[in-house]
Amino acid sequence: MESSAIESISQGPTQSNPPKKKKYSKEVEAILAEPKEKKISKVDIEKRFYDYQSRVDKKIVGLQEEKKSKELEGCTFAPKINKKSEKRDFHQFMKHVENFDKVKKEKIERIKKEKLDSETPKKSSFKPTLSEKTIKLTTGHKSPDPIHERLYKESAVLKKKHEELSKQILEESCSFKPKLNEQSENLKREGRASLRLYEISKSQAKSPESIFDKPTEKLINPESESMILEKFIKEIDEVFPSKADEEAPMLNFLEFVEILKKLNLITSANEGKGTEQEQKLCEKSFKSLCSPENQSLPIQKAKNFILSVMNLDTNINQQSKKQHLEYLDFYKTRQNAPKNKKIKSSTPPGFSFRPVLDENSEKIAASVKQKRTVNLGNDKIENILTFEYKKAVEKLEAVRKDHEQKKLECPDCTFKPKINRGPKDFGDDFKDNFSLISDYMKMCGEKTGSRNEMLYLFSKLESEKKERFARTIEDMEIEKNMGECSFTPSLDKPKINLNVSTGVKGVAEVVERMRKARNEEEKSQEEIFSPMKFGIDFKPRISNENEKKDKKLIKEKEDSDQDSKSFSLSKSDVLSSGIFDKRE
Repeated sequence: MESSAIESISQGPTQSNPPKKKKYSKEVEAILAEPKEKKISKVDIEKRFYDYQSRVDKKIVGLQEEKKSKELEGCTFAPKINKKSEKRDFHQFMKHVENFDKVKKEKIERIKKEKLDSETPKKSSFKPTLSEKTIKLTTGHKSPDPIHERLYKESAVLKKKHEELSKQILEESCSFKPKLNEQSENLKREGRASLRLYEISKSQAKSPESIFDKPTEKLINPESESMILEKFIKEIDEVFPSKADEEAPMLNFLEFVEILKKLNLITSANEGKGTEQEQKLCEKSFKSLCSPENQSLPIQKAKNFILSVMNLDTNINQQSKKQHLEYLDFYKTRQNAPKNKKIKSSTPPGFSFRPVLDENSEKIAASVKQKRTVNLGNDKIENILTFEYKKAVEKLEAVRKDHEQKKLECPDCTFKPKINRGPKDFGDDFKDNFSLISDYMKMCGEKTGSRNEMLYLFSKLESEKKERFARTIEDMEIEKNMGECSFTPSLDKPKINLNVSTGVKGVAEVVERMRKARNEEEKSQEEIFSPMKFGIDFKPRISNENEKKDKKLIKEKEDSDQDSKSFSLSKSDVLSSGIFDKRE
């Protein structure tokens, strides 16, 4: 018994059979499967909100930290910032600058090195080993010359071979070989044309002509040039000081500069001394002209120098041309200087013509003047003339009023005949300007306007008056007779155009169209009733709509062209056709 108990203890607990599930009906299982309602725990609402807010705050803090950590992942530089920044002294600052320059140079060198490495091709790492046999073969055939020289020599050999081949091909293709005489063989030229021309130019090269030896064309008339020279010499004589007492009159530097200033060869800048360039030129010219012993300049030499500068020297030589070109600034300042205009002497205005009056004319003028002085006194002639004109106008007005009064006195007179007088016969003493002034003054009193308009109207009226005087009695009778006529026929013969047809138009076109239509109808009938064709020469007719359309368009165009042409029938043909016969 004990042994059995010990065995049972050693074996451990025995596996018990699983409990059997109870089987329920479907209705009970459905009820059991339904979710049970959770029991709502009675929790304080304030605590719930507080817990929710604390969770939200924790989440926000966590997200912010996560964001900062992500931002700091890309940042490699972490500066050390001390709260209290100490001031650097001068040595520390200089050390910092030196370090900065050193770092900058290292960076530039590194970039250059990287650029060179990228540009230069990378060397292959593979290095094959050659056997002894191949080394012997390569060294045996290899020439001691470098590669570029060897290739150059080979190219020359290849060039010769190509030339020989081309010559051989030409000889084979061109069988004809003309014989050249001695003269033609001598004329034969070899080598490149550019080199040949260069050699010819070298052999024919000429020494360049100097600027001074070249002949210059004068653009001034010799007479004008002589006048300018005389005028300029006179101006020079006025400017130069008169030193008649001295045997050899001389000039110092200040006098020389003053003369140049008066002749407008230098400007009046820097208190009359001229510009810096002009001062240098003055010093240079004075040194070149004056003698080194006296430091003074002869007057005649100075005059010749000024003439050569202005290119007015009569004895033209190389030295004068050189001086003109060397001191060209003096010439330019003289040309650009403002010219002094001479004040013209004012002459009193007057008339040179003085007419001589006859004795009779003087007597008549004196009598007229006496009458005017009695009536008007010693007044201006313009006022006297206007007064006389007004007097004449008043007289004419009085005559007109008297004439109108006479007309009113006889009211029974109804007949008013038109009396046309002939042209007035004036004597030989008649002149056109006898009554021009009075007529013009009369017109000025009647009308108003500008002087140009008044003169234009007056000329128009005077021309009409002249035409009336020039008419004859016959012309006036014709005008009188023609005034009653209302019908004015054109007496010019009409121009008859013989080429224009007087026949009926359109008949020929209709006939031509009918003839064409009949011909087309006959052709179509022939095609319909023609026998069938077969054989070698037979070509079947293929109907193409596009071809038919094209033919139709061409035909319509031809018809329109024929209609546009003017076919005219003669009168006899139209009458013979019987178109205009009367119907019985």
